Amino acid sequence: MSGTITISSADLTNAIKPQLLQMPEISMQPYSYIIFTDGINYYAKNGKTGQIDYSSTDANTVVNNVLNSLSSGSILFKGDFSSLTLQISNKGNLKIVFDTIGRIEIDNCNDIRGIEIYGRHIANGLLINDSHWVKVNAISISGNATTPAIELRSTNNYCGWHYISVITVNTGNYSGPAQGIGILLNPTNPSYTIEGNVIEVKGTIYGADTGVYIKKNSHWNRIFVDVDNIPAGGRNSVVVEDGANFNTIYVYGLAGTSPKVAGRSNMVITTAEYIPLPDTWLDSFNTSSDNIVIENPFFYTRVFTYNPGQRKGIHIDTDGLINLFKNPNIQGGAKIIFSDDFFTRMSKYIRLIYDPSKDILFTDGTGIVRINNMRLDATTQTVDAGSTYTIPAGFYYVILGQSTKLEVFNDATGAWVEIIPVAGKGVVASDGTKARLNNTGTTSDTSTLIRIL
Repeated sequence: MSGTITISSADLTNAIKPQLLQMPEISMQPYSYIIFTDGINYYAKNGKTGQIDYSSTDANTVVNNVLNSLSSGSILFKGDFSSLTLQISNKGNLKIVFDTIGRIEIDNCNDIRGIEIYGRHIANGLLINDSHWVKVNAISISGNATTPAIELRSTNNYCGWHYISVITVNTGNYSGPAQGIGILLNPTNPSYTIEGNVIEVKGTIYGADTGVYIKKNSHWNRIFVDVDNIPAGGRNSVVVEDGANFNTIYVYGLAGTSPKVAGRSNMVITTAEYIPLPDTWLDSFNTSSDNIVIENPFFYTRVFTYNPGQRKGIHIDTDGLINLFKNPNIQGGAKIIFSDDFFTRMSKYIRLIYDPSKDILFTDGTGIVRINNMRLDATTQTVDAGSTYTIPAGFYYVILGQSTKLEVFNDATGAWVEIIPVAGKGVVASDGTKARLNNTGTTSDTSTLIRIL
């Protein structure tokens, strides 16, 4: 094979574009300023000129000089700044990169170009107040008994549209007594909400008294947390106050206590992955609200109930099939919701069970059941002795009476053929003319038709 292969710059750019898009933005150079210390003095080196523009024995003086000089840009902190509280106000289009920093407080920063924070460890909490469009990527963020690890606050303005991604959150106790709050959404002024934020804890929350606390006037926030390391003994994995609406909290791992969700419009999605959820955790859900999704598509889990002694809802038979039952103890019209993804993955293993003593799965009192967009209508049909009833068009699960059989019309022979015997159960598809109930007894008899489609 011979010849010349020519690769244009455009081809090369397109070839590596996916890799470029995945690279962290902190790789961009040069920084506007590099702040460092020799152990006594603090210096701010101009990233373009290479000159030391500011120096002092006080780190705050150097940092404030740099912030005051920048309308936009980037700052790299080299070394340990664990004693520094970095306060950023009225800024935008600013990038901060560090290894360890004491505390970060962002106030009244509403430039649509945003603020970006990248670092290994924030030692004494992250506070974002009255601001928008802040992006934070960190390995770990710590708090303590009085200072939440992550706090979003609205005092004199709305606070929203932030994205915070962190691997671990702790409140100062990896092995000691639980204390403090891991994540706090805290609207201190009822005129201004906290909304539209996404917070991801990709590792876990350690040692908090409360893992996530969402106060009223916090709306449309999405939080992903692993609460495996929140101790038992009255500790809370998630608390959502009444008046906080349309928040979604994805809870991974196993917590000592379950979420306490007051508002009906919020949703908690719990996923145990390959580990069964403990009964004590599920029993304490606030079941008066239609706000819980249980998703555990691989192994045993149980839908929460009012009565911990009940074991209805979801369970796996000895034959490995998953049976779904309505829980008669769920009150106030509450519903249990399963994601479409759950049914997609489990469609090969799920079967619907009808048992008059347990009722049909998830009916809300209207007699109608919906599962993954399927509608199930349960009706009874009484047929007089020696008479027939033609089944309307549709797809039905039938439970026949003691003297009733199910027949379909055979076009080839011109005769009715029995397909389900007297008192039997089964499925039939009817076109509205060729499937019927036939009462062969001497008294009237009642059968049940459950329309699936």
